[in-house]
Amino acid sequence: MNWRSPRQPLPDFCASPVLGALFVVAILVSLVMLFAPGHRIGVHDWGLAGLLAAWLAILSGVVLCKIRLVLQKLPGVWPWIAAWLLLMVVIVASTAVIWHFDHVLEIQLIESSRGRFLLGIGGAAALVSAALFRYLWVLGEWRSRREALARARFDALQARIEPHFLFNSLNTVAALLRVDPERAEQALVSLSEILRAALDESSESTLGEVLQRLDDYLAIEQLRLGERLQIKRDLADLPRELVVPRWLLQPLVENALRHGIAARVTGGVLEIRGRRGTKGLEISVRNPLPEIPAPHGTGHGLANVESLIRYHFGHQASLNITHDNGHWQTTLRLPDAYPHR
Repeated sequence: MNWRSPRQPLPDFCASPVLGALFVVAILVSLVMLFAPGHRIGVHDWGLAGLLAAWLAILSGVVLCKIRLVLQKLPGVWPWIAAWLLLMVVIVASTAVIWHFDHVLEIQLIESSRGRFLLGIGGAAALVSAALFRYLWVLGEWRSRREALARARFDALQARIEPHFLFNSLNTVAALLRVDPERAEQALVSLSEILRAALDESSESTLGEVLQRLDDYLAIEQLRLGERLQIKRDLADLPRELVVPRWLLQPLVENALRHGIAARVTGGVLEIRGRRGTKGLEISVRNPLPEIPAPHGTGHGLANVESLIRYHFGHQASLNITHDNGHWQTTLRLPDAYPHR
């Protein structure tokens, strides 16, 4: 890190992974002190080291957790420097209190002099905690890059969807204006709702809103494909309030129509099903394959969807693709709640 490094937020010291890391640091410091010259190694020393490690980890974690928001207001990398200095103050002050009571009460658990004891623990804590903070900094940068990549893929997906909607929908409206003005008006209403969602800068939405926009899209495609497109829905079991990526299902359905049903002379049945189980949600999109194999697409849409669900839900989410009995099916598996990141 340098003084002009980009601002990197402090980690959430209240989170269990960070508290666990602090505990590991405290254990390492105690073990270093155990193996320092002049210390005997025994069960008594191991017990004392564990007690000291637990105390330092809990106290340091609580202090950093409570003051994190205040430190985060500092400019540049100063929040990290201030957090490290505060951690050192807590550790040295705590060990000084422990040494004081040990000698005042004549418990004689610590044989070293005060200066040597504080210098040993302070030096070990400084080195190990500096390494820990460096690790947390690098981990934070990696997460920031991952989020930026996911956002870039979302923007690319959104940019790809908008022209496709506009082109097909306007062609449909133009074809219906003279023969069926009422249906043309319905198509324009559906198109306006889709574009409203596309222009929204938020990358997230509720599952209920996603399904509503999907209905608008299918309404336009139904007008375009006519009797060639038949739709079977079974989505009543899905939780409408679940927060999901805004374009969660759109690319899957678009892929099923473009490379499946629209490529067939007789069209086919598009099946969209969702169920809620003990292990989470499962949403599947199934379509018949064309009689003559169509050229494969780039696969960017499905890759982007997979990237988005991994960003939003982590490894609890998955996207599976299967094809059997002349049908192609994509299946999304999602957790039934929004995880803490």
